[in-house]
Amino acid sequence: MTNESIYERYCRLRDLKGYTDAQVSRETGISKPTLSDWKSGRSTPKAAKLKKIADFLEVSLDYLQDGEEEEENPYYLNEETRKMAQFLFEHPGHRVLLDASRNLQPEDLEAIVNIVNRMNQSDV
Repeated sequence: MTNESIYERYCRLRDLKGYTDAQVSRETGISKPTLSDWKSGRSTPKAAKLKKIADFLEVSLDYLQDGEEEEENPYYLNEETRKMAQFLFEHPGHRVLLDASRNLQPEDLEAIVNIVNRMNQSDV
């Protein structure tokens, strides 16, 4: 367990992902006054709200609550995908590629992959 509070962990994750409290509020349905009360220490979010925040920030509820991940993480197929996910998490600007891939048509994504492959071949 880390010395970081749940709210401090939330703020760090929110900032790493480039979000504001207003965006978290809008996307999770948790009111800004609730987040403000949490910040001031007047209240602590209930488990259901923490789960919404954890899902939005793409971390486990356990991680948001105590800063520790489960030993076996079912989200990754292998060590390589875990490392890539960690890299994207630590460098939110790079997430634009992942975010773009979610919104592209398969043929457009394939065209981008071909361009990147050609770029990699020209570097060799």
